[in-house]
Amino acid sequence: MDALVNKGSALHTLGKHHDAIDCYDRVLKIQPRYAMAIAYKGLSLGELGMLKDAIKCFNSALKIDKKYDIALNNKALALELLKKNSKLKPKLHKTN
Repeated sequence: MDALVNKGSALHTLGKHHDAIDCYDRVLKIQPRYAMAIAYKGLSLGELGMLKDAIKCFNSALKIDKKYDIALNNKALALELLKKNSKLKPKLHKTN
């Protein structure tokens, strides 16, 4: 499983986020409670702008490991981005 997570991580680094998510999903079909694969999937989802889905992944990883730094830190970042995006939307509509 680690090899497939590592492959997903490499694909993520190359900007191939959909392919990375596919790798993580393959891992999670076999080991659904693999916190690293869940959190890494969240990272790729976040890069694709799917912040709510990313947060769900981070929450799932944290249910397995409450102190998992990657999930904790990136959940906070994703929440902050969601907050900023919700503040920007009204401004964008006002300028049109």
